Amino acid sequence: MNKDEILQAIKDGYKEFLLGRTMEAAKIWQPSWNDARNLITQKGCKNEKEILDLFGETFLNWFFDFDMALMESDMHNERLDFNRYLLTIPDYMDQDNPRMSLAESLAALDRYEEAESMLSGWLDADPSWTYGWTCWANIFLDNGRREKAQEIIERGMATIESSTELVYSEIFYQNAEVIYRRLGIAERADYCAKKGQESATKTKPMQMPNTASLKVGRNDPCTCGSGKKYKKCCGC
Repeated sequence: MNKDEILQAIKDGYKEFLLGRTMEAAKIWQPSWNDARNLITQKGCKNEKEILDLFGETFLNWFFDFDMALMESDMHNERLDFNRYLLTIPDYMDQDNPRMSLAESLAALDRYEEAESMLSGWLDADPSWTYGWTCWANIFLDNGRREKAQEIIERGMATIESSTELVYSEIFYQNAEVIYRRLGIAERADYCAKKGQESATKTKPMQMPNTASLKVGRNDPCTCGSGKKYKKCCGC
């Protein structure tokens, strides 16, 4: 496929995706991605900007939906390869999503030790990565390893609460609350709910001081402070 054919295939896949037929969309998109990756290599694109210049913003925006389609279609090996590639793109903004998707794919393939090793390494390098802690805990919880899931989320909470760096704790507490609800630990879930509300009260008034004049682009950092792009957070 050439560039125009790849972009047309992406549009064709969206016809299925938007109707909830994610498996059909994934079947259209997977060969499109293979051809796109080959073209990226042929053109010598070395970073996100050069890929953007080649395909346009629509192509990069599609990555999130493609990943979702692969996940919902149980195409775990394909999802694994896709997100491994995303992590090799220099200056790619959305590092959180490929990391979590990579770990989830490994877990879905029963490669839990690899998933844990990756998450552990990323969190050693960036202990304040809130999504990493909750992703790690959820992987064990989904595997029925409740004690391990509780251990991880407790470690994450202790790390976040003792951090002197800027941490978007509101999102962490929201996700941690869900984990504790699933674990059936109501006291800890209620604690997270309270802390999340306190964090929201402290941060939200500072996020958009002039909402009348400030327009948030879909590729700008989300104003909720999650660290994600607006289109993949509050703007979805």
